[in-house]
Amino acid sequence: MAETLSLETRPRGDLGSANSRRLRRSGLIPAVLYGKKVDNVNLAVSREAFETILRHHGRVLDVVLPDGRVEKAMIREVQYDPFGEEVLHVDLGRVALDEKIHVTVPLVLTGDPVGVAKGGHLEVNLHELEIECLAGAIPDNIKVSIAAMELDQQMRVKEIPVPEGVKILEGEDVVVVHVAPPRLEEPVPGVVAPEAATGAEPEVIAKGKKEEEEEGEEK
Repeated sequence: MAETLSLETRPRGDLGSANSRRLRRSGLIPAVLYGKKVDNVNLAVSREAFETILRHHGRVLDVVLPDGRVEKAMIREVQYDPFGEEVLHVDLGRVALDEKIHVTVPLVLTGDPVGVAKGGHLEVNLHELEIECLAGAIPDNIKVSIAAMELDQQMRVKEIPVPEGVKILEGEDVVVVHVAPPRLEEPVPGVVAPEAATGAEPEVIAKGKKEEEEEGEEK
């Protein structure tokens, strides 16, 4: 089960863009906590602390409010600058641990397929899975062994084992991984294949009498 991380917050005053810029310059990120038919709470969080949570793939958080209360929440949306580098705003949605939620988790493939040892190559189509599970029981990842896969064998979503209480939301017939057969080598322009160089003598087509006479006239 994924670790529950804690996020300290501070009160946030004015909601204007100028105040948001001042917060970001001071190392804070504007944030809002919402949901569960409770009033929204405008907050500010430490950029350093929030980026640490992102690196640890934190999902359900203990959000520590300025008055000391703790609420369970998920990161619903992260707004970045146009370059995708700086976090501009964070949306936090309240959750209950016994609530079913949709979340994306990494798919971890283990083992070396026997088909690869026979010359095949591995084609991975999915690196993460969207799942449904209780907010208090989100797996860190879903592991599946591909060691027994043979040449030209596929594994589909419906073949992936999942922990109890977890449902994969991807289409069950979606191909997750394929051990493709060896690729045929493409001919390189200007390079003669060995079999072509050592093959049979080129066929000589006998010239007709008329063609021989015409060549003699030209000489």
